[in-house]
Amino acid sequence: MPLHYRRYSAISGSFIKKIPQEQTSENQEEQNDNLPEKPEKPEMTPSQHLDKLKAKLDEKIDQVEVLTEFVKIAYELKAYDDIIEYSKTFLRIHPRDNGIRFNVGMVLLRVGEVKKAKLEFRQILRYNPRFKQARDVLDKMREEKSV
Repeated sequence: MPLHYRRYSAISGSFIKKIPQEQTSENQEEQNDNLPEKPEKPEMTPSQHLDKLKAKLDEKIDQVEVLTEFVKIAYELKAYDDIIEYSKTFLRIHPRDNGIRFNVGMVLLRVGEVKKAKLEFRQILRYNPRFKQARDVLDKMREEKSV
């Protein structure tokens, strides 16, 4: 005959441990008040972030991740000349990086340098004929010219 749980615990003399209660929001607030406050870092403005990325690129231009982030922020800030300058410097080291070259071509289109942009897209297709985005942009440029 199995022992009833309460009897078993009474017979064995062991106490059932109390399950800790879930903390209420008041308890959490009290604990949070006891913690030292962390000073909040002021967020950088996009132009400050761009300057920081420029410094990193000036130290070592061979950083694709930094250059990609730089291009995104500079494009938002319409710093097209900076994008072209840093990207061209990067492309002197890595001439077959089609992603960066495509960005340069798109920025050149944005600035109105259509002939230079076409050269960049053709250069991409010379290294990689299957680069669809470059082919699509060139096709669209031909269609607009013929209309």
